[in-house]
Amino acid sequence: MSKITALFASKPLQIALIVAALAIAIYWYGGNAAVEKQKNDPKLPNNGQGIPTNWNPEPRASALFEVMNGIGSTADKESEWAICMSLTDDQLTAVYGAFNRRYCAGDDQTLTTWIKWETGAWFGSVKPALLQRLRSLNLN
Repeated sequence: MSKITALFASKPLQIALIVAALAIAIYWYGGNAAVEKQKNDPKLPNNGQGIPTNWNPEPRASALFEVMNGIGSTADKESEWAICMSLTDDQLTAVYGAFNRRYCAGDDQTLTTWIKWETGAWFGSVKPALLQRLRSLNLN
């Protein structure tokens, strides 16, 4: 039996390797779970006080998806982005969460990355200001 085989035949080493593998798996899963929670259920900056009664972020998330998925015109994109700029911080955060839950589940993308990679913005576009605002709210 070689020294390496003998080493791995040792019960204490086997237990230590199993414990280390479990610790790494728990750490990795916990970190990813925290990122997913922030992505899909972000904390509202003003604890929801900036959201009007009966307001729903889903229609705005759907409208953003419609203009950015496929062949939306630049004017349509700019219009939707301008509407997002007019939302309160809480509303924009709620739209971010709704968009991510619905259209970014299971991948590393977010509403912010969708807007970042969107083409067709023109000179004077709202896009840079919207991206800056999303990032200032830690909605990356």
